[in-house]
Amino acid sequence: MNFSPELSNEEKKVRECLDSEFYSKNDKAHMINHIDDVWRETCELINEHKIEVRREVVFLGVYLHDIYSGPYRKVHNVLAKDFVMNAWRRDVEYLNMLVTLEEHELQQVAEMVYWHRSSLHPEEDWFTEKEWELINLIRAADKGRPIFKIWLERARKYHGDEKDAVENMKKHFLEKYVPEGYIWKDEEYKKLYINDYITFQKDLKEWLKNN
Repeated sequence: MNFSPELSNEEKKVRECLDSEFYSKNDKAHMINHIDDVWRETCELINEHKIEVRREVVFLGVYLHDIYSGPYRKVHNVLAKDFVMNAWRRDVEYLNMLVTLEEHELQQVAEMVYWHRSSLHPEEDWFTEKEWELINLIRAADKGRPIFKIWLERARKYHGDEKDAVENMKKHFLEKYVPEGYIWKDEEYKKLYINDYITFQKDLKEWLKNN
């Protein structure tokens, strides 16, 4: 069964309302286009790994995870989890999909929005099997697929105006992206993207040799 990124009419309405109320007020890196990217990547991972999940849970976990990434960036995941668990108090139509979930499914959405942050380090034995699967799914999709050319271009944009741009980029890649780099400490992320990881390391090795 194909897990399509194409949104239903109900999902489009939820997206539109969340954009109006939250994402339009966020910083440029966490507006609705970022959420759309995470959704597409999540769908790709579900299809690639044939993961069995309820669509409503995944959709809501993705589209709610960064709602407070504007003025409340440092605690946005805490606020998002609180939003999920107390959505029934708001009595607004666009949240019907959320408030009609089963209790365990609501908890799954809450764990997704809380633990999506890569700076957090969840342990598998804290969660149910499905919660753990969903948490790792959104964490991976939020980081994005490890494609060297794309991440190199991001680094160029960030370091481009610096005097020692190439050296600073090399330092950044050596700290973060080599096999011992801190981004790969998330073993579940690495597992989900293992083929991309192998290609990434080949491309990175070649770039480091030539720069």
